[in-house]
Amino acid sequence: MNDDGPTRRAEEALLGLLAETPFRDVRLAEVATRAGVPLADLRRAYEGPLDILSGFTRRIDVAVLEGDDPAMAGEPIKDRLLDALMRRYDLLAPHRPGLEGLARSARRDPVLAVHLARLLIGSQAWILEASGVSANGPYGAAKAAMIGLMNVLHIEGAKYDIRVNALAPTAATQMTAGLLSDEAAALLTPESVTPAVLYLVGKDAPSRVVMGAGGGVFAVTRILESEGVYLPESERTPEGIARHFAEISDLAGARTLDGAFDQTGKFARIAAQALNLEIAGRGH
Repeated sequence: MNDDGPTRRAEEALLGLLAETPFRDVRLAEVATRAGVPLADLRRAYEGPLDILSGFTRRIDVAVLEGDDPAMAGEPIKDRLLDALMRRYDLLAPHRPGLEGLARSARRDPVLAVHLARLLIGSQAWILEASGVSANGPYGAAKAAMIGLMNVLHIEGAKYDIRVNALAPTAATQMTAGLLSDEAAALLTPESVTPAVLYLVGKDAPSRVVMGAGGGVFAVTRILESEGVYLPESERTPEGIARHFAEISDLAGARTLDGAFDQTGKFARIAAQALNLEIAGRGH
């Protein structure tokens, strides 16, 4: 099964079965029969159903990367990210029934859910690379980039009732080797993150939520902006900002913003109030 055709048929056969059958009930013989390949050939190519899912994910990732438009090279990173993600969405669309069945199975199968989370993280890394963001750069920067990506996709997906969330997991992995005590590592298992994965992909999941998870602890992360302070021209200097910094950084009236234009409107409103002006339109 070195030819792409049989492996493609095997992966699509599994997705077809998942539209009708829970993952735990799928038999490899059924996959082979539906794909039209000998069971022995299926074994030569794959370790099992999870490996077939990995192969499917890899094939989709490759197709996304091969579809990269050279004309997008000079575009902003957020536009290149959106372009790559829309290509991925289009490639996955024909397999939606199977993917929905897979999501249903993952809600009842922690091992499957963890495997899918790892596949998703790997795909995200490739998409970031294709969009000009190094997946090997500072880990914290990569997490921040994913939050920005989530915000963009939330806005784009809302019209289709597509919910987009981000997971901020913490677990003992090879990356944390030597950084955690044995006691802490025993608590921070990858499996302890699984409930957050299942919740965020559930039918009744929220959207635009960053959920932290690890060791059985769950939290929501929000990026807030303080209300803002209008400074007259005479105070618009580094020294003036320093004098007013306590007021500027006061989070008493802080809130999240739904989009960049919300900040624009808020700043215009505060400035107009300070100058006793009335403004109309979207900036009000």
